[in-house]
Amino acid sequence: MVLKGILSLALIFSTLFHTPSLYSLTQKRADKAMDKYWEDMEYKLTNADLGNFENTEIYAVNSEDGTPTAYVMFAEAMGKVDTFIYMIIFSPEGTIKKVSVLLYKENYGGEIASKRFLRQFEGKSNGKNMEYNDDIDGISGATISVQAITKSIRKNSTTFNNILKQLK
Repeated sequence: MVLKGILSLALIFSTLFHTPSLYSLTQKRADKAMDKYWEDMEYKLTNADLGNFENTEIYAVNSEDGTPTAYVMFAEAMGKVDTFIYMIIFSPEGTIKKVSVLLYKENYGGEIASKRFLRQFEGKSNGKNMEYNDDIDGISGATISVQAITKSIRKNSTTFNNILKQLK
């Protein structure tokens, strides 16, 4: 009887505290960014079972024959006091094609969502050439956010490329 009560309580709490996916939290903005990236091309996200990443989700964008034409990673990083969610579009080889900040809740540092800043990551891969103040220019008034997103993109790019190597 006690075990049944504990299991029921656990089920209630798991339902109440189920965290939605990063994609579902930002779906409207993410779809808008992907529509703009792929313009008039049809694309479909499918969950890419590439292993567990901390605070990330990875989806494959497949061609008609099922081969991946791109990968989309949704990631969460910590700013000064709150987390933010961003998206990276990778080529099948692991090169960053586009980065978009999808959800930023802090009062300061929102400038990291600018296209001009995020373009600095395009063409980079495997965490290389992503050092703050060396390869990635900072933004006045957004130092903590710039450091946070740079560190997170560098880490996720490295991990993603390592997993791609294992798949080949």
